[in-house]
Amino acid sequence: MGEAAIEVAEQQGSSNNPASANLPAEPGAAMPGSQLPPPPRVAIQLIEDELRSDLEKIPQEARVPMLLRALADTRIRAGHEFVYNRIFGSQISALKALNERGPIPDHDAMREFEPLKTQFPEVYGKYEFGDWAGWLERMSMVTHQNGVYAITPLGRDFLFYLVDTGLTENKPL
Repeated sequence: MGEAAIEVAEQQGSSNNPASANLPAEPGAAMPGSQLPPPPRVAIQLIEDELRSDLEKIPQEARVPMLLRALADTRIRAGHEFVYNRIFGSQISALKALNERGPIPDHDAMREFEPLKTQFPEVYGKYEFGDWAGWLERMSMVTHQNGVYAITPLGRDFLFYLVDTGLTENKPL
């Protein structure tokens, strides 16, 4: 199996973006002790201890909003890392184009995809447009409604993440 085939297999095998993961309890519900995770690994315990120490320095009324913001930021970053490790360079280019030009109809999106079939026939001979664009949709980077593709707020944030972290957009495929 060639390197390109491995990358396609990894992308096809990827499920949901971790940024959209659910908490183990319903919002507002108390988490009973039986739902608490098992004792953490040593590294996790060290971070938890540091966080507890930091929390004690924050006024009580600001703790929950700060923790929610930190958790949201962590989930988003984990999701972006998950996506970055699997996304193809051509998909990053498509996100940038949607961000710059706005929503585009199916036929324009497919026209942008066509040169990839010639450039990478070993991959895009079997990995169709629906697979390529569908992965971006499953990762919540784009929406596809009424025959139109549009970038999502999460997709825009992913582009910001690339710039913010200095990650390259120049990826294979």
